[in-house]
Amino acid sequence: MRLSLSPTEFQIAELYCHGLIDKEISEEVRKPIWTVRNHKRHIYQKLGISTTHELVLYMVCKALGKNWSVPELREKGLGILLSVSLTITGIL
Repeated sequence: MRLSLSPTEFQIAELYCHGLIDKEISEEVRKPIWTVRNHKRHIYQKLGISTTHELVLYMVCKALGKNWSVPELREKGLGILLSVSLTITGIL
């Protein structure tokens, strides 16, 4: 990570990972939708990512203690996410 996320940015990142959209996050954190979108833009800039998909992969890998670069995240992330999902559901 290039810079640390602020507590609000981290909260918003987690809410995106729960599948919420901008409007729902705005209501959850009680901030205008344009503020949420501004935080999202800062999150992407700080992490060097460009999609919500990459944000979810980043947050999952971070929770697993993996500090991968963005290229590593893009290469390995989906496989890790699938492995974790299958392990949690008991298929592996």
